[in-house]
Amino acid sequence: MEIKTKANIGDNIFYIDDNRPCSAPVISIKVVLNESDAEKKASTEEQKKIWLAFGSACVEYKTIHGRYFESQIYLTREDLGEAIADGSFDRKTT
Repeated sequence: MEIKTKANIGDNIFYIDDNRPCSAPVISIKVVLNESDAEKKASTEEQKKIWLAFGSACVEYKTIHGRYFESQIYLTREDLGEAIADGSFDRKTT
């Protein structure tokens, strides 16, 4: 199964880290496809713990500054600047 991501390994991405605009190349990408609804589908507590350990479905990018969810990165400096100007950027919470 091919997963479409916003950026690829080696791409330069832009984001906010410690209230500063930053950029760095992507070192790694983690994709979590957790389609199960553990609360409803798990028949035992052990099953629920196993499913929940993988976390929610997400795409996470790693750079030299840390880990960032797909909603926290921008592909251009201009897009990040616009997000800062209108206050719509997603602050780092990882």
